[in-house]
Amino acid sequence: MLMSAKAREHRSKLRQALNLELNVWLQREKDMEVAYDLPPEVRTDKTKFIRQEKAKLQKTLRALDRGFGKQRAWSQGKLLY
Repeated sequence: MLMSAKAREHRSKLRQALNLELNVWLQREKDMEVAYDLPPEVRTDKTKFIRQEKAKLQKTLRALDRGFGKQRAWSQGKLLY
């Protein structure tokens, strides 16, 4: 699949933005693990929500990265046909 330079740039910027957002959710998950001032049921509910949001972002990133791993491996000479 050939992509135009503009489409690649857009995809790259989207990937960068999603990675930044994913880092925020990862930090929130770590914060919830040490949040002892909240009742356990609230911590559990918030942690569940955070993990759901994190899973959505990871799924979107995997869809954007499809094919890039293989291309990187090919460019590094790791794929032999």
